[in-house]
Amino acid sequence: MDADLAQSLPTPPPIEWLTFSGNTSDNVLLFAQAVHRFAFAHGRHEHGAWIAAYAYGCLTDMALDWFEDLDPKAKWDWSTLRPAMIKRFRQDKFVPSAPAAAPGPRQARKSSTSRARVMLVRYNGLVVGYVGRPASRGHTLIEAKPEGALVLDVPIGQSSEKADNLTLLATSGDSRVDSHPFIGLEHTPDHWRLRACDQGRDGDTYKGRARALTDTATPVASSKIWVIHKIDASTEELRVQWTEDNGYRTSLQAVQHPSSKDFWVRKAPMGTELSLKMILERF
Repeated sequence: MDADLAQSLPTPPPIEWLTFSGNTSDNVLLFAQAVHRFAFAHGRHEHGAWIAAYAYGCLTDMALDWFEDLDPKAKWDWSTLRPAMIKRFRQDKFVPSAPAAAPGPRQARKSSTSRARVMLVRYNGLVVGYVGRPASRGHTLIEAKPEGALVLDVPIGQSSEKADNLTLLATSGDSRVDSHPFIGLEHTPDHWRLRACDQGRDGDTYKGRARALTDTATPVASSKIWVIHKIDASTEELRVQWTEDNGYRTSLQAVQHPSSKDFWVRKAPMGTELSLKMILERF
């Protein structure tokens, strides 16, 4: 190629490579969403072959072995690769159907709620960990394993921009939750942090103002702030809708301190804090 022509060509933008191994720590739905967002940011969201080639470059370990054995007709177009990948690596747990029981005098009602953990995910699809249980003092820590995660009782089928309360399930040996059975946020001068609290009430200065389980001088939190937003048919994001003194509502951003496992929310990340998405993981 002519040297002058080569110098006149624009430098292609750097490519950020995601990673998907297919192991249980990876979420295939979040990976697929991150790939689509990357393609959209580069103006390639309608180029199925380009997206498939990029996704191939992100695969490692088990996922890469699976891809190599995939039918060539399926693996070089994103419209066929994406559903094949989700079908293979989706981690939903299916319980085999039991034989039909004889009808009894009455049938139990189906529960309208389910247990859920809050998984923290960066916007590139990388899973950071889980929201831990709120402590009386200090920040909530990010737990690497689900065993240490905060457990919530979350409504099933709810998806709206209406803020609501979420029930905090008591953990073993923690009787204090009985009098503070909801999860809320306490507002400090520069951020908000998780607090166990009682049920928020309408009509106060802060929407859902509630008494919090805390050792600080201002044991007040807001509990009626949580919004469950469906990203797609199987992925739900937990968002925070905060009401200011003047009645205006604003969304708060989940963040992680860059050099620690501290977790809190702010109106906007500060400095080098890492922005996170809160994904509900039902079980």
